[in-house]
Amino acid sequence: SDAVAQVAFECHGRSFTLGVSVGLVPIAAGPHSEADILNAADASCYRAKAFGRGRVHIGEVTDKPDEVRR
Repeated sequence: SDAVAQVAFECHGRSFTLGVSVGLVPIAAGPHSEADILNAADASCYRAKAFGRGRVHIGEVTDKPDEVRR
């Protein structure tokens, strides 16, 4: 995270920095569809951002994206 925060660039006269939020979902247990897994990973990413950005959130396959979007 510190290495990413140190990356800065300029475009059209504006300065930008990078940030990273990561969402993880364990998929080893249970018969889940690809859509269920992708939806849960999406929800986990939104939760990582919602909890303050620059974070890692480990979700569950049962998490739904529409429950965490702002």
